[in-house]
Amino acid sequence: MVDRIFLLHTVKALCGFLVALSVWSCQDFVQGVQKPINTINDTDLNDEAQLPILFAGISGYLGQYWRFASMYLSTLSDEFRTVEGISQNNVLPIFREFDNGTPLLERTDREWGYLSSVRFHAQDLLDRVPKIRFSQDSNRLKCLFVGYFHIALVQHHYAAFWGISPRQGGGVLLGGPFIPSSQMHDSALANFNRALLSVRTDYERRLVNSFIARIHLLEGRKKECLTSARLGLREGDAPMSLLYPPTTQNVWSDNAGLNHQIIPADRFHDYVKAEPAEAGRIPLSVGNAPVANRIIPYYVQAKYDADVSPIDLITWEETSLMIAEMLVLDNDAAAALVEVNRVRAAVRRVPGIAALALRSTTNLDSIRLERQKQLFATGLRILDQRRFNDWHFPPSLANTAWYYLPISQRERNSNPNLPPN
Repeated sequence: MVDRIFLLHTVKALCGFLVALSVWSCQDFVQGVQKPINTINDTDLNDEAQLPILFAGISGYLGQYWRFASMYLSTLSDEFRTVEGISQNNVLPIFREFDNGTPLLERTDREWGYLSSVRFHAQDLLDRVPKIRFSQDSNRLKCLFVGYFHIALVQHHYAAFWGISPRQGGGVLLGGPFIPSSQMHDSALANFNRALLSVRTDYERRLVNSFIARIHLLEGRKKECLTSARLGLREGDAPMSLLYPPTTQNVWSDNAGLNHQIIPADRFHDYVKAEPAEAGRIPLSVGNAPVANRIIPYYVQAKYDADVSPIDLITWEETSLMIAEMLVLDNDAAAALVEVNRVRAAVRRVPGIAALALRSTTNLDSIRLERQKQLFATGLRILDQRRFNDWHFPPSLANTAWYYLPISQRERNSNPNLPPN
């Protein structure tokens, strides 16, 4: 079976993440990148035997970034909300700010730094390739693939999830000028295509094409999205996941689980109530800490029920729903229905509950709903809110609420090309 995480860290590799955090000796990585704790001789890393450390470091920074960023994005969207007045009357200010669409710029210093670290170390890996004596060409190809893939992934995240102002998405590279989302996505596509030149397996090729399809989806390129999605992940393919060993917990299990600060919007329980089998992809549990005198139950996500729960970055199901959406737009609802039912048939079966029923028809609205359910608690809901201009903020915040994670205050302070606030 294909590894659940392509160059994604195995648990064993990620356990070495703390080591990986300490192996680079540069004094300043720009863009708030985390500085090393200890150093070793840089040239010692130009060795084929050290590649697992280099790979684990890249993947580790990606996991550190997305465990918080995905949770903040779900709170910024209409998917999760704070528990004020439900399970407690006071929550951490950061969750209240994201829920209201008004995060302070310094709230994203950590996540921006981790994402920038992914890019830095991916480029560092590519720079080392000419210096390494490879005993197997497959290892050289893996270095090139891992490097270009992760640089492309970072650029995609800058374009899709970050912004310089509440309505303007994009990011910066190497302390340079602001790059709008569409241009950043063009750069991401170029690097994903470079990664395709070094794939070693059909799975890697399909994985890259799924991300390319998502970029075309976000940029409104219907034909290109459909073409790439058809080359992307297919039924039975493992998702690209981030794994969290005990040394680096998945914080969803705490902040949106046991000791919750945020909970799913009420509609998710309504979905499960209407179709109990939806619990297979919308796992919920009854909250056990209501405020005094509250008798109405509330529900907490149970998708990430442990500190080590994996977070999926992209799946074959998301790819199939992209295909379905493009087919509907091409007036081929019958073919779209096949993709929708393929996804529904694969939903995890809940013991004692009949399998999720297949649909007899589909349209754009029903596919939007399928996406909400399938992508529950992944941080991706906000992409559809922007695509369909489907916002939930009150009129008082309609023109000022953020539709992106704000580029961090630390980056603004250190980058002369950016406004300070």
